[in-house]
Amino acid sequence: MEKVGRTKMIIPLNLTSWCSPPAPADFNETRQVVFIKVHKAASSTVQNILLRFAMARNLSALLPRQGPIISQHKPVFSRADVVPHPEGKASFDILCSHVIYDKEQLSIYFPETAPRVAILREPLRQTISALVYYAIKFPSSALMAGVAKHPADPINGFLEYPEDFCPAEGQASATHSFINNRMSIDLGLSPREIQFSIRNQTIAENFIRKLEKELDLVLISDYFDESMVLLRRHLHWPMKDIMYLKVNTSPQIQNTSVWNSTPKLNSTINATFHQWAFYDYAIYNHFLTIFLRKIESECLFYEEVGVYKLMQNDVVKYCRNATHQASLQVPAGKWNEAFSVSAADCTLMSTGENNMIDTARKRQLERRRMYYLKMLRHSQTRQQLPFYINRKPNPWIKAHR
Repeated sequence: MEKVGRTKMIIPLNLTSWCSPPAPADFNETRQVVFIKVHKAASSTVQNILLRFAMARNLSALLPRQGPIISQHKPVFSRADVVPHPEGKASFDILCSHVIYDKEQLSIYFPETAPRVAILREPLRQTISALVYYAIKFPSSALMAGVAKHPADPINGFLEYPEDFCPAEGQASATHSFINNRMSIDLGLSPREIQFSIRNQTIAENFIRKLEKELDLVLISDYFDESMVLLRRHLHWPMKDIMYLKVNTSPQIQNTSVWNSTPKLNSTINATFHQWAFYDYAIYNHFLTIFLRKIESECLFYEEVGVYKLMQNDVVKYCRNATHQASLQVPAGKWNEAFSVSAADCTLMSTGENNMIDTARKRQLERRRMYYLKMLRHSQTRQQLPFYINRKPNPWIKAHR
């Protein structure tokens, strides 16, 4: 078996270094999580972590019936839009597919005790990533109209004239744009408030107060490893469950591409973009401050992050090895129980969003089929079964066998 190596490292001093670290394993792990999947903020990598956790424990994830998205243009959706619970229950365990956050809507599917978690990214980086990604992968007419106006350098053209890429056409424009305060929309801000040149400090402050009251933890993708360690501590998860490989990253861009451009920032450009991303900057700056305060107050936090990064490096190196003749053995330590990483683990960690959702959906549908077949064998009469099993014929169940 392959053994991981350990090198000496310097750990930053922590003001709370006097305290005792948490136990390597905590069996009171949280198994219900509502994760608000914010676009282009490393949320697909977090989604992969959550779905692996769910599948390893046979938990029920709220999944779209088709494709990878439940809803990204409106907060309301129905049970007809999602895969039914494997055991016919009303509430689910894990949410990590795209939805527009709405407390009341999600309370239909998840108990109040399930932690609400979101992730944010520095708005300039998040918006440019979205601009490049959607222009290449899913080009809309409005987006390509902006590209047509700035064909030589669309990134800097956008930074100087963002309205060229997203005309102020009311609610529909804001809802369907992924470069106009999209993080705020994902977190539930009404698109009516996000129109070009209409920005309101009171609306931003009220929105932030609402989020701070409703969300249990807001992660920052710019501090991704720190976010994963904070998430693990908050949920009491084993270390293995937060190992990851990056997925759904921006497409590879050739050196000669117009998209391979460095933002040319100055005071004017910064002011223009900060006004454009007014709400995103408001929520990001607020929750970044809270995040940094949290990790500074955590016991021996940087020590654990340092160990986690070493483990991550070992996992990435192992998964890049095409042979995988032996599993990677990670010995027990101060922060973890011993665990192993196999070639199958690498495959699952590297699975992209669409295929990962499809894998989880197929497993959940199979669990649902087996559960009701077991009920059928043990029931004395078909009238005791739920209507969607008792009904003859049942085309939806038959189609997903």
